[in-house]
Amino acid sequence: MSESDAGEGASVLDQLDLDGEVNEVTVRFEGLRRVDSKVLYSECHPIFEARTVGELLAKVVQAQNTFNSFGLFRRQSVELSTPQGGARGDVEVTFHVEEQKYDIAVGVQMDHRRKPTMELTATIPSVFSTLQSFSLKSSYTNSKSHEILGRLSFPRLFGRYLMNTKWFGELSGGVTFSDYSRFSSYREKLLPLDFRVRSQDGRQAVGLHLGLRDILPDKDAGRSASYAVLCSRLRSLKSSVKYEYTDDRTQDVAAGGMPVDGHTRHMALEYAGLLGDVRYVRAEAGLSFYRSLLPDRDRLVLNASVSGGALYPIGTDASPIQDRFYLGEGAGAPTYLKGFAYRGVGPADPCICPKPGSSLVAPAAAAAAGESKGGKAISTKLRREYDYVGGNVFYGASALLSYLPPFNVTQNIGLRVIGFTQAGNVVEDLSRASLSRLFQETRVSSGVGFTVPLPVIPGVLEVTYAWPWRRYTSDALEKFQIGVRLRLPGAR
Repeated sequence: MSESDAGEGASVLDQLDLDGEVNEVTVRFEGLRRVDSKVLYSECHPIFEARTVGELLAKVVQAQNTFNSFGLFRRQSVELSTPQGGARGDVEVTFHVEEQKYDIAVGVQMDHRRKPTMELTATIPSVFSTLQSFSLKSSYTNSKSHEILGRLSFPRLFGRYLMNTKWFGELSGGVTFSDYSRFSSYREKLLPLDFRVRSQDGRQAVGLHLGLRDILPDKDAGRSASYAVLCSRLRSLKSSVKYEYTDDRTQDVAAGGMPVDGHTRHMALEYAGLLGDVRYVRAEAGLSFYRSLLPDRDRLVLNASVSGGALYPIGTDASPIQDRFYLGEGAGAPTYLKGFAYRGVGPADPCICPKPGSSLVAPAAAAAAGESKGGKAISTKLRREYDYVGGNVFYGASALLSYLPPFNVTQNIGLRVIGFTQAGNVVEDLSRASLSRLFQETRVSSGVGFTVPLPVIPGVLEVTYAWPWRRYTSDALEKFQIGVRLRLPGAR
C-alpha cells in the first residue's frame, strides 16, 4: 500500500492520525479492462463505513484480500490520497490492478492412482465482465483414463454473497472415463454435474452431486470379469450431498517438506439417495501427527497417522462397487498401504484368464474333464486372477520416521531417508463376522525409502521399497513404488 503526496507535499497520514475521523471516502479503480467496476464497488461497502483512519486502513486491506481470493488479478496495489480541493478528513482510495489474461496451461497432475496425468486447462477469467471464471480441463493418463470437465467458479450467487461472503461456489459438469480393468476388470463412464461451495479458508466444503454412471465389464478373450463385477449394478443414477472438513495445524515445515510439529485432520460425510437408485450413508476420517525427536528439529521427525471409514447401504441392495473403499499402493490417499498394489487388498472375486491359445470357459465347463470342442479337448489349465471389489469398512494406521542426513548435497535438495511400518484392512460390510476379520486379517508391511520435496505444490516425491510380511493369497503385491504425497489443503 502506498500513499501519494497531497496539497503541499503532506501525505494523507500526515494530515490524519490513525485515531482521527474520516469525513468522506471515494474509491477508484485503474487498470480494469474486462471486469465491470460496478461488481467491485459492491465489495467496498466496508470501506465507506470506516469512521477513523485506522478502521479505513483495516477495511482497505480486507478488500485487497477479498479481491485476491477472486483470482481475477495478477497483481494489485492501493494508493491513499486526499482529493484535490477536498476537506480535511476526505480520503481517496485508488486500487491499481492488472487483470488476469486468458490462459492455456499444460501440466502434470496426479490421477486416482497417484500417477502422473497429462492435463490441458483453458481458463477464461471474468466471464461476461462479472466475478465468475470459467475453465475447461482435459486430462489423460497412460492407464487409459481421461476426463473432460467444464467448471464455472463464482463468489456470489444471483448477486448475493454465499453465506456471509466466507464461501465460494463452483458449478462443474463433463464426462469422465476411468479404466480399472487391470485391477477390477471394468471401466467406468461417468456423466457428472456438481455444485460445490467451499469456505474462504479452505477448511470446509459442501457439495451436491448428480451423476449417471455406467460400468463396462471386461469380456475379451484375455480376461473375463468376475461374477461380482458382472452381477453389480451396471447402470446407476446417483445423487448425493457431501460435507468435508480439512484442517492443517502443522508448524515449522522442515527441510524436505516435512512438518516437525502439529497435526492434520480430515473428515467427510456423504448421503446418497436424494434422487436415483443409489442409497447409502458414507463416512470417512483421518488424523496425522508430526513430532520432532531431536533438539535439531529438522533432523529426525516422527509421523503417526490413522484413518478409517464405513459405508452403510440403505435398503436391500448391495453398495455400488464404485463407492466402496479400496486399500493398496504407496502414497497420497488416506487408504494407502505400501508394498501392496493399487486396490490389491481386501475382498476379491476370482476371474478366469486362459493361457495363450486356449478358449475362455466358465468354471463349471473347465472342470468337466474330456469335454471337447471341434475334436480337441478344452484346456483346463487356467491361471487364477482376482477382481478387487472393495468393501464397506476399512482402517489404516502408519508410523514413519523421516531423517535428514547431515550432508550438504542432501540438505540442499531436501532429500530425507524414511523408514515405516503400516497396517490396514478392508472388509465387506458392517456385520459382526466382517468386523471381527477387520483386525484378525490385518495386512502389515515395513520398508525404507526416500523423499524429495516438489518444486511448486506442497508435497513430496516418495520412492519406497516395502516388505509385506503379513498378507493373504489373493493380495496383489507391489514392493517397489513411486508416488506423490500431498499435504492436505486447509488453513492453519
